[in-house]
Amino acid sequence: MWIPAVRKAILFAFIVCGQPYLDSERRDIHFVLPNAWAAVSSSMMPVLARLPRDYRWHTASLWVDGEAVDDAPVVVRRRWWEGKGVDLMASVDVSGLAPGWHILEAVIEPSEVGRNRKRTKKTEQTRRVTARFRVLPRQHRVSLRVVDENGEPRYGRVHFMAGDEALDVGNPYDVLSDPSHRDVPRTSVFVSPKGAAEFLETGEYRVVASGGIRDGIDVRDLQVDENTTVTLTVPRRIRTDGEVTADLHVHTAMSSDAFITDTQRFHALASADVDVAVISDHNRMRDPKPALELLGMVEELETITGVEFRIGPSGESIGHGNAFPLKADVRAPKPKNKAPGEVFHAWREHHRNHPIDGDDTPVLIQLNHPRGIQFRPDRSHRADAHSLFDELNFLPSLPLKEQKDERVRKYLKSKDKNFISFDAIEVLNRFSVEGWLAVRSDWFALLNRGHRITGTGNSDSHTVALEPVGFPVNLIRRRDDSVSGFVEAVRNGEVRVSSGPLVSLRAEAEEWNATSSHALHSVKGLVKVTVRVQAVDWVPVEEVRLVMNGRTIFRELVGDGPVDRSWELELDPKVDTWIIAEAGHPLEVLERPVGTPYSIVAPGHVPIAFTNPIWLDRDGDGRFSPTGEPGDRALQ
Repeated sequence: MWIPAVRKAILFAFIVCGQPYLDSERRDIHFVLPNAWAAVSSSMMPVLARLPRDYRWHTASLWVDGEAVDDAPVVVRRRWWEGKGVDLMASVDVSGLAPGWHILEAVIEPSEVGRNRKRTKKTEQTRRVTARFRVLPRQHRVSLRVVDENGEPRYGRVHFMAGDEALDVGNPYDVLSDPSHRDVPRTSVFVSPKGAAEFLETGEYRVVASGGIRDGIDVRDLQVDENTTVTLTVPRRIRTDGEVTADLHVHTAMSSDAFITDTQRFHALASADVDVAVISDHNRMRDPKPALELLGMVEELETITGVEFRIGPSGESIGHGNAFPLKADVRAPKPKNKAPGEVFHAWREHHRNHPIDGDDTPVLIQLNHPRGIQFRPDRSHRADAHSLFDELNFLPSLPLKEQKDERVRKYLKSKDKNFISFDAIEVLNRFSVEGWLAVRSDWFALLNRGHRITGTGNSDSHTVALEPVGFPVNLIRRRDDSVSGFVEAVRNGEVRVSSGPLVSLRAEAEEWNATSSHALHSVKGLVKVTVRVQAVDWVPVEEVRLVMNGRTIFRELVGDGPVDRSWELELDPKVDTWIIAEAGHPLEVLERPVGTPYSIVAPGHVPIAFTNPIWLDRDGDGRFSPTGEPGDRALQ
């Protein structure tokens, strides 16, 4: 929809100059979007209201023209971003509304949690607030269906393009609902098995339908000059029997720096073919089940309540970690000035003091992005952003007792409080190649010292577009359908990571046959190693590597997808050894794919895959002797 120059100027002034007036301490409950002067031209209307701080623990429901919106979860949360205060957030499908004026009403009610935490006159009140909005859809309705290889409806994501550029299919004023500007413009639509719709002007377009890393894509050129229906096929191309796909670091709107609604968050996970999502909001444990029930997605997506906790006092974070599984809606322990190992221990104690009903799974601690974060693909990696290893000058090649910072040296003999008492380390965070290379080196050094720590890769997604869920994703060899079976598989290193390619590793000797795990296998002679690489046709795989005690000992070019190739090698290790397989992006290249199907489905990412180690006990003493030896020395 065309925005006149005057309205553009008003929008600019509102965004740049009007932010203080969004502070909920300065005004009563009010809608930012929708409002009477911001017309809705797409199928999805973002809803953002500002509430006083006393309403942080309220719940809310939405009504349109007097009818309950019973398929749109509403989040009420504290905001950390500009304006502070409290937000009410949702997204409403308006594709079925007639053009013209409509009324949105929010009913804001007190909750038991709020009464227990902060009892005031306001927390006891039920409030209603309304807004008028106008639906002015673009010329033509495009109804969308996504099906699998058998023609059965499935979840999927449809990306819109005009020529070679992504097409904005959102509303002109969507930026008001996302002060972080991370999901503006909106260039895609999530399609559920019930279908979806979007409105387009007359013209020629290209649409790309996608799922997850195991799925094919469907690319169509459309001539839109009337209402039309498009059915797109997203087939499963690669089978990974016995494994589930999991993102172990996912934020929802309950994270105070995220502006993604629950509808968008959970549709995104299902559309990206994520089987299990660990919900890890900042310093808060939420139960996502009510939102999934409202969306009818309880059977489509498994969620585990977790948390992304802070290391360091409020306002002085030196690092982040994840803990899961946890009981929802329980106060988080405060880290204060505790050493990292003490914080890990505090979360284990918290879990023991607040057990999950019917589940005695010990909590798993994952160290997140220990070398910093890259917040956008077109910006530099920031080694000063919650980078625990940099903050403490940690050198993983040295023993803890030789580290400079006393917070690393504390509790050297304690199993639960020492600095290396975490179970997993996030080797690949979002799209950061620089961060991956740095943490990869750290992880290898820790493995060389005998620390059996699981390597993971996660989206750390706070958004729809900038940090798409499922890139990267973990493939976990789950033992059974229980939460305990899932968590223990992660803890035991039965994990491989991918942002496109799939690489697997198997080792065989006379007495055993093994895949990645923390088990130690006795070796007396030659070991036969098989590396397999698979990729669908839209994922490039430039090379495959085998790593031994931190040194690349085998490397070969692969090529574009589709790929399904295997390599067999014989190793004769002379010392205790671990081996890992990698595939995808070359180590020396930092460029990202541009103008390719991969860059449309996973913008800003590069194809990366790696396994966890297989551990080899060469001297037969039943333990891994820390050698720190590079791979070529281990083979001599």
